[in-house]
Amino acid sequence: MTQATQRPVAPGARTLEAYLERVVAVQRVPGACVALEVGDAAYALTAGRSAVDDSAPLPFHTRFEIGCIVKTLLAAVALELCNEGTIALDAPIGRLLPELERSRKGARIEVRHLMSHTTGYAGIGMLDRDDVAIGWEELVERVRAAPQLFEPGTVYNYDQTAGVLLAGIIEKATGRASASVVEERILAPLGDAALQDEASSPAAVGHVLDAATRSFVRSAAGELPVPWRASMSDRTLSVRAMTALARLLMTGESPVSGRRVLSSFTVERLARRVVDLPAIVGGAQSRCLPVGSGLGLATFRHGMHGHDGTGRGQVLGFRFSRRHGVALAVGVNAQASWVRRRLVEAVLAELGFAPPAQPGSIPLSVELDRLPGRYAGLAGREVAVTLEGGEIGIALQAPGRRPARLATGTVDPDGCLSIRAGPMMAGVAFFEDPSSGDPCLMLGVHALKKLADDARVARAG
Repeated sequence: MTQATQRPVAPGARTLEAYLERVVAVQRVPGACVALEVGDAAYALTAGRSAVDDSAPLPFHTRFEIGCIVKTLLAAVALELCNEGTIALDAPIGRLLPELERSRKGARIEVRHLMSHTTGYAGIGMLDRDDVAIGWEELVERVRAAPQLFEPGTVYNYDQTAGVLLAGIIEKATGRASASVVEERILAPLGDAALQDEASSPAAVGHVLDAATRSFVRSAAGELPVPWRASMSDRTLSVRAMTALARLLMTGESPVSGRRVLSSFTVERLARRVVDLPAIVGGAQSRCLPVGSGLGLATFRHGMHGHDGTGRGQVLGFRFSRRHGVALAVGVNAQASWVRRRLVEAVLAELGFAPPAQPGSIPLSVELDRLPGRYAGLAGREVAVTLEGGEIGIALQAPGRRPARLATGTVDPDGCLSIRAGPMMAGVAFFEDPSSGDPCLMLGVHALKKLADDARVARAG
């Protein structure tokens, strides 16, 4: 464990130090880094090793892949282009992407829907090798063919392709690769925090959980193909650089020069909630999930804004509160999102940002007898919901595989739903489609819709 303190910032610093060491030991991840800023004071912690087969301590300036956090950076760039009049938030994406010009999705989905994960079409995943190894043209065709489950702008459903399409719009609008625009407009103003880290700091060694031994092993260093890289970036930043980025997103000003980098329009729109997620219950990770989304940043239960990212065998995440002047970043050199979430929650709780207690049950907003059936929305997978003897069963159904039980639930006499799920389960909610009233299912941050008996999907296009 090492720590670097410019000024004491947290009365429970020793508690956090001990907690970080304990989490790394108990979860058996190789190591983790935490950076925290409160006002002008900074606090840093690191625990564990650089790799499972390396006894060297994990350096605090280790660089982690930002992964999905790039979606926030793409959204910030797109909002700046909107503020400058280059594109419009309510422009149909078919007007900006010729490949979608004559499609129903191109006409109905707007730029702002990409930023808030409210496109409404069924998720296009990266679970299979064939899904990963596709190019831009095939990805666009899959978007065109994806079932349109919800009206655009009405239901949050986290999906990787939204970031890819937004990157495509930025490239068409600027004539440059989206990564270079992000670098120039967002990362370069961070100064040494982002630029020197890239040149002189070690990159995190990725680790994944071995199913046979239940221990972490080094992960293969394969590359994501284009176009997925636009939505899951392999750009690396240290946790110190991430808190600098959080400051920039929080204020619009470079934490290095004080120069305004982002307009007030962008800063406000990134964080202002435009869609709420249904109340979720069950699963140890449910209290860490977002409760809403702006145009690029998620809102969490304790009032913080931020985003999480998963790289190749590593995870990174950040949170900030503009009101309290707090910025936090956590990096783990293992593909262990649950460890990242626990560390985030522990640090924020020590600072007094404990979220409201997670209820053990929530009112069921859909009639119980309407729940059973098949639900679509998970990248070619369906989820089957059953009701037997008063018990709700939720199971994942993949082609050619046996159903995998995800969770079970019951409804008490007061109409409140309780869910029993494994420790890795992110939580469950049932809700009604705001437009059609059809039963829907939320699994973590993924929305699914009950299929009609005589049709597997809604009309695509």
